[in-house]
Amino acid sequence: MVERSSSWCPVGLAALAALAVSGVAARAQAPIDPHLDIPIGGGPIDVGPVPAGLDAVDAASCGACHERHYREWAGSAHHSASTNALFLAELGPRRRAFCVDCHAPRRDASAGVDCAVCHVREGAVLNPSVSGRAPHASRAAPELAGTLACARCHQFEFEGQPGELLQRTTDEWMASAHRGTSCQGCHLPERGGHHRHDFPGGLDEALLRDAIRVEARATREGETTRLHLQLSADRAGHAVPTGDIFRRLEIRAWPAGQPARTVSTTLGRRFRVDRTGWHEREDRRVPPTGALSVELELEGAAGRVAYSVELWRTMPERARRLGWSPRDVSRRLSAGVVRVE
Repeated sequence: MVERSSSWCPVGLAALAALAVSGVAARAQAPIDPHLDIPIGGGPIDVGPVPAGLDAVDAASCGACHERHYREWAGSAHHSASTNALFLAELGPRRRAFCVDCHAPRRDASAGVDCAVCHVREGAVLNPSVSGRAPHASRAAPELAGTLACARCHQFEFEGQPGELLQRTTDEWMASAHRGTSCQGCHLPERGGHHRHDFPGGLDEALLRDAIRVEARATREGETTRLHLQLSADRAGHAVPTGDIFRRLEIRAWPAGQPARTVSTTLGRRFRVDRTGWHEREDRRVPPTGALSVELELEGAAGRVAYSVELWRTMPERARRLGWSPRDVSRRLSAGVVRVE
């Protein structure tokens, strides 16, 4: 557990708390994040009246002037947060408000996390800084440039289980060497004088290449070959995988040239479920600091061992059971071949 501090964050907690609460429909005894002092769990969000100078605040209307931002957002995971196949499969027919509150905070089933979710409150368009030249009512909100602006939907408790975090990306970031750099530094990077709004993340090839570092060696013990891996995520700023509890890393190994002899293991968070809810029993992910050791055992002698590390957006066995192609729900992070010592 990371000790609470008022000095680590690049923006004021009071300012962010005001932004987080502003325009949010009242919810009885809304849980408060114990580290960040802001409500957790997404929406529902009421962005308030349409700012003067605008006719509407849907994404397409914003895109009439902010074309580049709109095009990028339209290809982002935020856009498809409430419509992608993986979310719909996990949501099921009950469509629980607890899930929709983050995936469609304005309760527009087709909008996902749109422009207004972050940028419109109480009759004004918010931005970290304003020029005064916009043709609509605007207000400076420097807290939008800080990590806590993202925390509302990326760190929250299990429904009805105070203190038991379903997602804890912000805690992971606070424990990392990157706590002085906001989420936006990687996920809203500046390019050509503007901040990218495609929100590169777990589907972005460039970020994935830097997600983890792998040190590999292989040894022989009689008729057994062992692959020893050291995995570190010190460049990611959070654990890998982070976010959804069903995400996994799958590590596979096989004697070079003999893929039929593949062995594998998966890394992730695991839980026991009882009548009181979900309770974590193991967190075996690549941590935000330090390293995780993984060992795979192959039967028989081998001269070289090939391996791969792949990120799955859901558990591999579940994806296969539903008939989803690995190409749809997994990305390769690392691969290599090592000579057996």
